[in-house]
Amino acid sequence: MLDLPPLSVVIPVFNEPVWIRRSIDALFAASSCAGWRLDVVVVDDGSTDDTGKVLAELVEQHGIRVITQVNSGRFAARQRGMAEVTGDFLLLLDSRVILHSEALRFLGAQLAEHPDRLVWNGHINVDAAGNPYAAFWAALEKIGWRRYLAKPRLMSYGLDEFDAFPKGTGMFCGPADLLRAATQHFETLYDDVKFASDDTGMLRWIAGQQRFHIAPEFNAIYHGRDSFKKFVKHCNFRGTTFVDSYLGHAGPVRTVLIAAILLGFGWLAVLVLWPLVAISLVLLGLLGAGALVRRCGASWAEVRATVWLAPIFAASFGAGVLRGLWLAGKARLSR
Repeated sequence: MLDLPPLSVVIPVFNEPVWIRRSIDALFAASSCAGWRLDVVVVDDGSTDDTGKVLAELVEQHGIRVITQVNSGRFAARQRGMAEVTGDFLLLLDSRVILHSEALRFLGAQLAEHPDRLVWNGHINVDAAGNPYAAFWAALEKIGWRRYLAKPRLMSYGLDEFDAFPKGTGMFCGPADLLRAATQHFETLYDDVKFASDDTGMLRWIAGQQRFHIAPEFNAIYHGRDSFKKFVKHCNFRGTTFVDSYLGHAGPVRTVLIAAILLGFGWLAVLVLWPLVAISLVLLGLLGAGALVRRCGASWAEVRATVWLAPIFAASFGAGVLRGLWLAGKARLSR
């Protein structure tokens, strides 16, 4: 049994009646395995389906607390939940993240044996079986975070390596006061926080205070969007949040973002002047993308998803980037 105070958990949810049940059940199974008491707050961010009914059942089953608010976005939902929990240590989860049964046992042992390892990002395994849309995102992660994903093991990183390692509030644990302080330092390029990056800015500030730790034993499975419509919508939103995450911070990711924007407009000019050349460039780019993700360790299913979905991703994500630039420019003028 772990000799640790109760672990506070905050989970925002919006229209996820199936996944929130699975996420909560897995969370309590992991806590039982670890002998770790939980204080769980779920913030229903204005769900319009059966999520509220499922949450009421989970209150009876597990004794969780539920807060309902008008739809305000994940950042506002997490911030509301953080204000309600009282524990010294806080775990942030997303409703589509299903904890491994041994994840909390490992985390508790690390905190007990290594009190200096205070901040932990979860090792997320994407469930891509039969889901090309999830496989596509899994392939992209293998490129961006290859330093860790090529050989997952216990590692730590700070602000200087922030962009090269996995991170996100979908599964993130640290001192509650540190996470609350991070929300106070949160800044967005936009006027409407619903379009803002709800995690990167906050985590970047935390990385400046404490080193992050990640290990394959502190893990979970993420279940991604499973339809074309959801994939397109998600890509578009991620494009907008990507601008908010990186445009204001000098570094290789911002350089890639600016280069991609310029290449996109250049390709459109080529399409108007020499359509066949533009199409040939796309085909070569798709083959190159497939080869790149394969070299970074992607499965053949992930390679196929990359080749087939990359044009859809580029169009939808690119539209999201343009929306982000417009929102950032509009906010800058208004300020």
